[in-house]
Parts: sequence; C-alpha cells; structure tokens
Amino acid sequence: MQISPLEAKDLDLIPEINPPDWGDISQVFRRHLDQDYFYAIKVTDESQLIGVGELMILENSAWLGNIVVREAARGRGVGKMITEHLMQKGISKGKNLFLLATPAGEIIYRKLGFQECGRYLFFKRPEGSFPAPTRPDPNIRRFDPLFLSEILQMDLAAMGEDRSRVLIRFLYNAWVYTRDNRRVEGFYLPDLGEGLVIAQTAAAGMSLLQLREGAGKPVIVIPEEHAELAGRLTEREWTVLRPAYMMRFGEMKAWKPGMVYSRVGGYLG
Repeated sequence: MQISPLEAKDLDLIPEINPPDWGDISQVFRRHLDQDYFYAIKVTDESQLIGVGELMILENSAWLGNIVVREAARGRGVGKMITEHLMQKGISKGKNLFLLATPAGEIIYRKLGFQECGRYLFFKRPEGSFPAPTRPDPNIRRFDPLFLSEILQMDLAAMGEDRSRVLIRFLYNAWVYTRDNRRVEGFYLPDLGEGLVIAQTAAAGMSLLQLREGAGKPVIVIPEEHAELAGRLTEREWTVLRPAYMMRFGEMKAWKPGMVYSRVGGYLG
C-alpha cells in the first residue's frame, strides 16, 4: 500500500469507494483540491484506489475529514494509516486538530489520542416543515462586499477559528440578514458544504434557515449545545437521526455553538 497526493485524475474514482449514506464526497475534493488550505491524499494498492482523506488547514487549526476506505480493503489498517498521516501533517504545521466522528469512528480516533469535545445532531425534517416563504424577508439581501469584514468576524466569533480563506471563495452567492442595510446579524452560504448558516440573533438564524429549507434541503446538522434551536426543530416535529462527535487533538477552541444554525460539513465543522 502506498500513500500519495490525491490528483485531479483520481476524482472520478472516488464514487467507487464512497459510503452510500455519506453523500457525494468527491464534490468536496473537486471544490477544494487546487487550494493551498487543502491537503488531500490517497492510498493505492497495486494501482487500485482503496482510500482517501483530506485536511483543511486553517490559521491555528486543521480539520481531518472524508477519511474513507474501500469496503473490500477494510480491516487492513488503511483508515488508521490515513488518519495518522493527516495528523502528522497538521501537527507539523503547529495546528490543533479537529474532526467529526461517527459513533463507530469515535472509538478509533480516541485510541489515536483524540478527545471528545462536543456533539453535533443530525435532524431530518417532516413533510411540509419550513416551507418556502410566500414573500422574501425584507431583512435578507444578497451579499455586498461592504459586509465582508462583518461576515468574517462573525464566523470567527462563532467557530473560534479563522476560516476566511475558505469562506471568501463562496460569498458570491451568499445571503445576508441585515436590518436597515446596516449591521449584519447573520449570513447563509448555500454553495459551501451543506449550506452554512451563522447568526447572532434568533430572528436572523431562523429566517435564513427558512430560506435554506426552501431550497429543498431535508437535513440540518447543528451543535447539540445549541439547545434553543434544537428545541425549535423538535417543536416542528423534526427528528434526530444520529449524533456525530466533535473531537480534538490539542487545545480546545473558544467557540459559540449557539450561533451555528447549519454547519458546513464534517470536514470543516
């Protein structure tokens, strides 16, 4: 088995090993492969792709994600090999490491030195929940470069990490919640991962979520600590599908999960 950088020519092979319940992870690699913050690797055995994984390298932290092994190759230590390689890359750059793990994966990552530091909950909406609004919220408008600094500062406050190099690439189609076109209270990036929604107020967060759900997204993933939002979703008969465990290797970040109304994805929180 050999580890090497993932190349553009490998992208069409990823669906062969894609877990059926994970969505199309090849799209993550396609969107970020040529960026300096993105480090992606593959494992091959006799020229066959048997595993992939990637690292999102931020200012003070790095996220491991999309660590996948071909089903026929499982049980041979491929996943551990990928994880350890990505960990070494992140540690060599002086980063605190984070990842989101399934209940089964949590056991494996704990053995490698990761510690649980929070949970995310996957909610599935019932039929007819969060219908598209009959008219747009007058406080929601398209992104304007004048709002750039406020958006980046808000995301930093919410996540405790500087994700600006990633976010800037996806602001062209963003929506912003702002009263009287002044202070930004929230934003929604429909083209980044699962549709990131960060907000300082419940009014902004819920309105932007309604816009997100009007686009037909049936699942929302939020921090378990955002109890107010979890309660609102439960009142609307949304149901929890499963948890995911946020795990860290290194120092914990200072973040505000109550500002997260919809995450990016397991590879970036």
